[in-house]
Amino acid sequence: HGVGDRLVPDADAMLVMRAYLTWGDASPTHLQGDFAFAIWDSERRALFCARDHFGVKPFYYHASDRRFAFASEIGPILGLDDTSARISEHQISGFLAGLTDDPQSTAYTDIFRLPARHSLTVTDSQVVLRRYWQIQPSGRPLRSDAAEEFGHLFKQSVHNRMRGTDAVGAM
Repeated sequence: HGVGDRLVPDADAMLVMRAYLTWGDASPTHLQGDFAFAIWDSERRALFCARDHFGVKPFYYHASDRRFAFASEIGPILGLDDTSARISEHQISGFLAGLTDDPQSTAYTDIFRLPARHSLTVTDSQVVLRRYWQIQPSGRPLRSDAAEEFGHLFKQSVHNRMRGTDAVGAM
């Protein structure tokens, strides 16, 4: 609890904005759940973008000398006049060979994806990619109540993802 305590539960955009105003570039480390966002910071003259810890929400982008474009799908970026639809032979051959793909590459040479647990800061002079979080594996549970804590965190994680306005169904 903290930044979002007094917000309307469905106001995810307001929560993200408030987190950014409070923690700046460190804001994604304080967010839980699935997200991909971009915030224009007029004081810094920078666009700050981030993707959730496990890459559930998509974030694609194209950077050129003329523009920076982003979308949750590749199609709108392909429609831009300065974006090439040239296929990445390297990426396609790796995919067909069953090799682990580059988390930043797509099937197109000029379109990239923001990797999970990364942020991107775009200014007039540069595009900077940063990892904001890394899993810290442990060989064994550090707590005697690890199973109970896992159950609590799992339920909280499911609850956090059920807050949206989309209808939920199960069969």
